[in-house]
Amino acid sequence: MDYKLLNNGTTKISGLSLGTWAFSGAPVWGGCDRDAAIETVHEALERGINLFDTAEKYGDGAAELVLGQALKGRRQEAVLATKAMSSPPARRPSGGCRPIISTFSRSTGPMRTSRWRRPSGPLMS
Repeated sequence: MDYKLLNNGTTKISGLSLGTWAFSGAPVWGGCDRDAAIETVHEALERGINLFDTAEKYGDGAAELVLGQALKGRRQEAVLATKAMSSPPARRPSGGCRPIISTFSRSTGPMRTSRWRRPSGPLMS
């Protein structure tokens, strides 16, 4: 596996990432077998893939829940790339960053990754 170094060499990410949209259970994917999804994450880690892509939009947070469950006790092995919806929190069905933070809090610790412009204010994070 090829790796890249980020954050002045303190964070190593794999050249391949595992996307988690299919973990959302969306009809386009034919539902989600949580056990198979968790096994997929574990297998990816075993094979050296440590970068996982997810988003609040994937099943209104369902993919993040599955990924959080899969990484429970293994958070130190993973690097997460997540996105929040571009609309302000008040207009989001899931409420902005809070679900991301609470989803991963038990297994990954708090994180803040989203940024958006308020309709009449400065950039917020």
